[in-house]
Amino acid sequence: MNIEIKKSKNPVKYRDAIEFMERRLRDIDQEKSNDLIWTLQHEDIYTGGTSFEKNEIIDKTIKVLKTNRGGKITLHNPGQKIIYFVIDLNKRKKDIRKLINSIEKSIIQFLENYRIKAKNDNAEINFFVLINFKEIKNNINTDNPAIAPISLFIYSIQV
Repeated sequence: MNIEIKKSKNPVKYRDAIEFMERRLRDIDQEKSNDLIWTLQHEDIYTGGTSFEKNEIIDKTIKVLKTNRGGKITLHNPGQKIIYFVIDLNKRKKDIRKLINSIEKSIIQFLENYRIKAKNDNAEINFFVLINFKEIKNNINTDNPAIAPISLFIYSIQV
């Protein structure tokens, strides 16, 4: 059960990344490739998940790529680090909650290295930075600034 770690230095087009991961998923299923953890950044793009409605975009010049992921609208752009996991859970006891817990712990430990205190939100799969809101409350429009939302899309390959 080897896992390849891939790091892209330059921004990767969203569609190219999805196509690559779909091919990789098929290769993993056919035991032609190892599981993958891929860190990258995307070029500027708005993506719309399955809950996205076109009327939610006021500025009609903004293009939104419709995707099969959950959620509404996400802006991807250079500087935003993304980690994709292409992992065969059949080899890992199919315990999705355990996978999420491992990712959560890794993010919290990583942020601690930079003296950033964070906590997970048990109601949602997000991480929030713990900051003094009194100092900056006029610059933030939410009480919970998410720093690392986790999004999982579970594929099932039919043979």
